[in-house]
Amino acid sequence: MMKADHKAINVTNHFNDTGKQRLRKALDNGDKILICVDCIGHTRSEMVEGEYACWLREVYGNRLMVKEQTAWGDIYYLN
Repeated sequence: MMKADHKAINVTNHFNDTGKQRLRKALDNGDKILICVDCIGHTRSEMVEGEYACWLREVYGNRLMVKEQTAWGDIYYLN
């Protein structure tokens, strides 16, 4: 089995400080991450992931890199 080159970060089921802290910790540690929203329905999951993606762009600006790699979402990492 092929090992993933990223970590799935559980951000719970809505946009909140817990999710923000988990994402920042992983990115600041140099990890490549996938935003993983608890199962709450496809449309809501996409919406929450989008909120985190916008927030990451605000926090990290041009340092944030995005690589579309999985069927589950984009992979984020810092340059």
